[in-house]
Parts: sequence; C-alpha cells; structure tokens
Amino acid sequence: MGCKKIYIKEYKGDIIMNRQRNNQRQSTNTNTVANQTNGQVNTNQQTNGEPEENNNKGYIVPKSTIIILTSIAGFVGAAILAFVGWSTYTIITMGKELGKNSAQIDSLYNSINNINDDIKNINLTLNGEPNEDGLCTRLAVLEKLIDIEVISVSSNVTTSVREVSLEPNDTNLVNSNFKSDTYIGNDPNGNQYIAEDLINQKVLLTYTENDKEIYFLGQYNENYNWNGYCIINSYNSDGTLFSICESNFENGKRLDYKSFYKDSDEWIYTDRVCGDNNNTGVSISYNLIYEKVKNFTNTNVRITDILYVDKFIAIVNPTMLSYYYGKTSNLLFNDTTGEAYYVSYFEDGTIKTLYQGNFVDGKFNDTTGNAWYIAKEKNTNYMYAKGNFKENTCIDGDDAYENPVDLNRINEIIKDKHFECELKWAGY
Repeated sequence: MGCKKIYIKEYKGDIIMNRQRNNQRQSTNTNTVANQTNGQVNTNQQTNGEPEENNNKGYIVPKSTIIILTSIAGFVGAAILAFVGWSTYTIITMGKELGKNSAQIDSLYNSINNINDDIKNINLTLNGEPNEDGLCTRLAVLEKLIDIEVISVSSNVTTSVREVSLEPNDTNLVNSNFKSDTYIGNDPNGNQYIAEDLINQKVLLTYTENDKEIYFLGQYNENYNWNGYCIINSYNSDGTLFSICESNFENGKRLDYKSFYKDSDEWIYTDRVCGDNNNTGVSISYNLIYEKVKNFTNTNVRITDILYVDKFIAIVNPTMLSYYYGKTSNLLFNDTTGEAYYVSYFEDGTIKTLYQGNFVDGKFNDTTGNAWYIAKEKNTNYMYAKGNFKENTCIDGDDAYENPVDLNRINEIIKDKHFECELKWAGY
C-alpha cells in the first residue's frame, strides 16, 4: 500500500512545533479530489476559511491562536516592563522620602532635646536652685504682699509716718513714737492692730492730713523704728499726685532717698545719699503737666497702686529745666567743695547757664576766685566769666569776662571736667 501524501496550504505566518524538513513547498488554489475505486482514496482538504499549519506530529494550529498567544506575550512583556519601571521609581522615591524622613526625625529628636532643656530651665526658674528662690516663691511673696490688708492709721501714728517723707522735712533720723501697745489702726473689715502685731511685717498704711491723702508702704523693726525700704505716695484732695518719696532706713536712720514732688509750677526730682550733716547727689527740676486722678481710695488701695519715682518719670517724660549735682542741706544747695555744678536749660534743651563752684544757701556764692560759668540769653552769644561770685553773678568786673566764646573755646574750658547731664550748646 502506498504512503499517503498530505499537502498543507502555505500561509503567511509561523508554524509552531517542529517544522517538517522539506525544502520543497507546493501551493495550490484548488481542492484536489482523488477518486479511487477499489483502493483509490478521495481526499478533500478544506479549512472553512481557517488557515491551518502542521508539525511533524501532525497537530494543526490555527493562526488566530498564534496571534492571541503573541498578543498575550506582548502584553505580559509590557506589563513586566511597566512593573519594573514602577518598582524602580517607587524604590528611588521611597529612598528620597526615607532620607527626608530621617532628617526630619533627627530634627525632631534635636527639638525634643531642646524642649527638655527648656523644661529643665523653666523648672529651675519656677522652683529655684538650692541657694536661690524660684519664681514660684517670689510670686507667693508677691501674692502675699498684694493681699496685705490696708490699715487706716490713728491720729497718734500720722506724725511718725509723715516724717518718712522729705516734704517738708529734710531729716535723716526718723524714729517712730510707737510702743508695743500703740494702737496703729484698723483694716476695712474692722480688725484692729497694735504695734507689736506688725513688727517686721510689710504694712500699707493710709491716712489723710490737711488736704493730702497719704499712702505708706514699709515696715518697722522690733525697736519700732523704720527699717528697710519704705515708700510714700501723697495725693492732693482732688486725687492728683503730689509726691513720691522712696527711702532706705537702718533702724530709723535714713541711708538714702529718691523723691519726685511738685513745687509751685515745677516738679523736683532728687536722688541722694545721706550724710550726717548734708546729702550728696542730684536735684533736677522739670516742667510737667500731670493731672491724672487716681482710681482707688484709702479702703481699696493695693500695693500695685503704689508709684515709684524712676518708673513714673520714664512714663510721663517731663522736660528738664535744671540739673544740680552737689551737696544739699536745709533743702538748699550748700556745697563749698568747688566740685558742685548747676545747669539750666532753654525749652529746646540747649544750655542757658553752666556754673561750677561753691554754693551757699542755694545760690552761686564763691570767694575763691576759681568759680566760673558759661551763660547766654536767648538773643545773645555765649559768654564766659571766671572769678568771685555773689548771688549768682561774677563780681570781678569786665576783665573777668570773655564775650563772646565759640564752641572751640567752650570745649577747651570744659575738656578736663566731667558732667553727668547732657550738654547741648545753642547754635552748634
């Protein structure tokens, strides 16, 4: 029996599996019909429009399947490439983010350490160190002071309190007339106090004398003498401020004082250290219009209502009229050291008069021949005079005067001298 030959129609495309090693390809456009009788075979190859391919095992694979498999392989490959790309980008991005996060974590760690340090410092500030009180202790003391009961003093106490102020007194020995059973006064609740109840305690005393309302903050010691820091504020009957006086005492002896009070149309500032026979320091006169009325009474005043000299002056910013440095006694300029000086000013702050020499009874009085001044009026030049002075005037005649003097000459005159106040010369 002869071998059957099968002819496979060739199409464009690939034959999968193992290709038959046949170098000879045949093509046909028609169906081959073989009629065989008594052993003839009729072969009709028809694919119903579907190309078929064969391998040496005889499997026939449709091309549509090939196309689908090829598409799937392409899709899978593209997907793999996309996944690889996405993975790479994600890893790089995550690396950058991790780097940023690491830096942020380091920064956060440092911030936490700084916060811990700040907390430690705050705790030290609040609670203090072994040998130093903290803010809590200070606030407790302040709270206690704020809650001091106001004591309205009796008439037999007012004399002792009045002497703490410098106006109109200028004494450095201020002893109270208290005894242990001296009736001090009563608070707004009606509680009564005698002197022994308040030894070494900060007290806020109030009273009215003539046309002045007085507020005293301070304390006395076991000897019933004023001791430590004491301050008095006094007000006129209309509620406007009249004076502030601060002093440090040692068992009734005034060590120093600082005051600000109204004298006619001027306000006087003093800052002095007390001596046995006189006081040394500064006296300044100011121009100030201050008509503010206090908003408290002698029954509801608190220590926060007390005014202090330097803080008050810094707030109201008055205009300086004159400046004196030297000794005082009997409330007057009295200094014969030759080192005292006095400056008066025009309204614009320029110098009207600069004098250095002796002072007697508040005036330029010097018989040494070494006193001098530089002075001018509004419409004149500066002049200089050196010699003897009486009642604010040089009495040595025209030969003692240089008129006029310019800035160079002025600087030559004062070059070896020291003045605490500002020296601003008119026209220069």
